[in-house]
Amino acid sequence: MFKKKLKLLLLVIGSLILSAIMPIVIFANSSTEPSELKWTSETTVEWKAPSEKPGNQQLLRYQIRIYRNGNIVAGGEGNEIYTRINKYTISESIMSVPGNYKLEVRAQGGFIVGDPDSLTALTYWGEYGNWVGIDSPSASHTHIYGEEWKKDKVQHWKECDCGEKTEVANHKFGEWEITKPATEQEEGTREKSCEICGYKETEKIEKLEHTHVYGEEWKKDKVQHWKECGCGEKTEVANHKFGEWEITKPATEQEEGTREKSCEICGYKETEKIEKLEHTHVYGEEWKKDKVQHWKECGCGEKTEIANHRFGEWEITKQATEQEEGIREKSCEICGYKETEKIEKLEHTHVYGEEWKKDKVQHWKECGCGEKTEIANHRFGEWEITKQATEQEEGTREKSCETCGFENKKELLKYTKAVFELADKEK
Repeated sequence: MFKKKLKLLLLVIGSLILSAIMPIVIFANSSTEPSELKWTSETTVEWKAPSEKPGNQQLLRYQIRIYRNGNIVAGGEGNEIYTRINKYTISESIMSVPGNYKLEVRAQGGFIVGDPDSLTALTYWGEYGNWVGIDSPSASHTHIYGEEWKKDKVQHWKECDCGEKTEVANHKFGEWEITKPATEQEEGTREKSCEICGYKETEKIEKLEHTHVYGEEWKKDKVQHWKECGCGEKTEVANHKFGEWEITKPATEQEEGTREKSCEICGYKETEKIEKLEHTHVYGEEWKKDKVQHWKECGCGEKTEIANHRFGEWEITKQATEQEEGIREKSCEICGYKETEKIEKLEHTHVYGEEWKKDKVQHWKECGCGEKTEIANHRFGEWEITKQATEQEEGTREKSCETCGFENKKELLKYTKAVFELADKEK
C-alpha cells in the first residue's frame, strides 16, 4: 500500500516538473513535416514520417484535410481527422463526386509522462508542423467560370469553383447620381455604379450652406412685426402702424365695453376695455305696488311717484248665500291694485217648498234646512175599488188623502159567496 502511494506521489511531482519545462521542450521538437507524399491508389495517400525525432519518448500523429475543387469537404474545423499511421484512405462517399481532389497532412509530436501502460499516464502534444499536400492525379481540372461577377471595392472578376479568377479588372464607374439631395438640415447621398459588374460606390454630400428665405406671413408681438426665415433670422422689423379705434362692444351701465385698433401692415389687433357708463335713472311705465302704495321704478331700484292707493267703491264679485261666503273688491284708480275681502254668509230664512212631504200617517211642507210646517194627519176620502176581485184572483181598493194625495191601498178577498154576502151587509 505504501509503495502505491509513493509511486503516485512521484508521478505528481514529475508532472509538475514537466509542466514547467514543457513549453521549451515541445517548441524545440514539434515542428516536423511528413515527406514524399504519393497516391498509392485512387483513394489512398501515403507519406514518410518526419526525419527528426522529438524527445526520447516520441509520439506522432497526423491531422488530415480533404479538398474538392478548392473547398474543404472533410477534416474541417470542428470535424478534425487524426491518424497514427503514415497513410490515409478517403471514403468512397466523398470520392464518388467527380472533381479535383487534394489531401493535406501535418504532423504533431508528443510525450507520455509515466508508465504508458498505466491509466494514470499523461500525454502532452506539441504544436503542429506545416501543412503539406498532394493533388489527385486521377482527374485533370478544367476551369469553369461562373456568369456572376465577383467583386470588391476595387475590382471585379469571374471565378471558377476551384478559386481561379479570370477577367480581373478595376471597376469602370459611370457618373455620380444623387440618391438623396442635401439640404441645409441634412447631408445627402450620391452613388456611382460600375458599368461592368454593377458594384455601387456611395458617398455623402455635405449639407448646403444656409440662404435666408423669409416667409410671406408676418410674425408679430405687442410692439413690432417682421418676416422671418426658418433659421430665425428676421427682416422688415418695424413698430405697428395702428388705425383708428373701433368699438366692438358698447359699454352699458351694467357692463364694460371693448374697443380695438389694428395694425395696417400685419393686422395685429390691440384691444382695451371701455368703462361702464354713469347711471341715469330711467323709470319704467309700469306701476310697481304693494298693499299700501304704488310707484314707478328705475332698473337700479330707485323709486318715483310714490303714493298711497286711491281706491274706488267696493264691487261684489261673488254674492254671499246662506251656505257660502261672498267676495267683494275695490281697485286703486291709479295703479289698478285690487284689495279683496270676504262677505259673511246670509242669516237663514225658512223657505218651505210647495211639495208635500209625507209618510203613512202624516203630511207636511219642508224648508231646505229640514224645518217642517203644516204638519197634519192624513184626511182620507172613500175607498175606491181599483181592481175587482174574482174567484181566481184577489182585488184591490184604495183611498187617498184629500190634502197631500197619499194613497192607502188594501187587498180584497177572492170573490166568493161569502164575499157577496159581506158586500150586501156593508151596503
